[in-house]
Amino acid sequence: LSAYPRAQRIRDLYPQLPSAPPPGVITCIATVPEARGLGHARALVMDVCAELGRRGFAVVEAYPDMTRPINETSAAGPDLWLGCGFTMAVSDDRYPVMRRDLD
Repeated sequence: LSAYPRAQRIRDLYPQLPSAPPPGVITCIATVPEARGLGHARALVMDVCAELGRRGFAVVEAYPDMTRPINETSAAGPDLWLGCGFTMAVSDDRYPVMRRDLD
């Protein structure tokens, strides 16, 4: 988290999020409109989650920015994350927190 100030700022908004174990963070999963729906983003997220698990992380989070149009955000929308096994740890109209345990 210390490497990603935006992630830490968003986590600071929600004191109900657990502080341990510290999450791995996926900060960007942007795709061009022509590539959406082809499964590329999902495949990448799944591979990143597997790699984070191999590196010892127990949980991963992502922070979609719902204040921006989909073509101007780098963290996709909640639907992508839900389709990758994440849950909505914090439901917020602006900055939801998507979280997945890495078993």
